[in-house]
Amino acid sequence: MQSRPGPVDQGIWLVRQKGKSFPSVLFVHENRGLNPYIEDVAAFASRSQFHRLCTRRVTSVGGYPGSDEKGPPPFRTVDGKKMTEDFVAAAKWLKARPDSTGKLGAVGFCFGGGNGESIGRAAGR
Repeated sequence: MQSRPGPVDQGIWLVRQKGKSFPSVLFVHENRGLNPYIEDVAAFASRSQFHRLCTRRVTSVGGYPGSDEKGPPPFRTVDGKKMTEDFVAAAKWLKARPDSTGKLGAVGFCFGGGNGESIGRAAGR
């Protein structure tokens, strides 16, 4: 998955359903990174017959630091425009997969919730 020229550190977590095509869900983390709570919610989606994709947009600055309190400072150092481009690329890639029905939803947490609308518009609802 390539969202822009040059090196891209996607840091993704994709879980696919076996068998026929399924709708997909993109999980957009909060300003702390992909923490255990979001991973748990995403795990529930796979039990509900969805492909799921969680992107780790803070991988380039060390990833989830192990506590929610330590997450925001490194998150603020990531280029916001590039981060949004990566989320949009992830949505388009997930939607276009041959094992996807082409239906895509996004679940955002805090920061991610604010980006869900722009990701949906850019990825072509």
